Amino acid sequence: MPDPHTTREFLECIDQVLFELDALLESIGYDEKDDFEPFTPVYERLKKELLQLREAVAAGRHEFATGRDLPFMRIVQRYGDVIPFHRALHSVNDAHLSGLIG
Repeated sequence: MPDPHTTREFLECIDQVLFELDALLESIGYDEKDDFEPFTPVYERLKKELLQLREAVAAGRHEFATGRDLPFMRIVQRYGDVIPFHRALHSVNDAHLSGLIG
């Protein structure tokens, strides 16, 4: 995932993560021995926080470069090994921490 430099690119990164998350949630349950199923509440909480972030960014209410991680990073830090797209979440957080250029 390339580093976002504009609000639009940042929103696209969030949308990509949400797409990956929706695909994961949809796939859970198709396999009776799905290793990810026990973490469904974690994924649902992550989705809720990403949707809140997306809404704040789209409305112009989100503050970049605050020096604080995004709230969902506590989930990533605890459950990163069962989040297949955890690197993309780190990229979103890094863009938030450094701020947007354009």
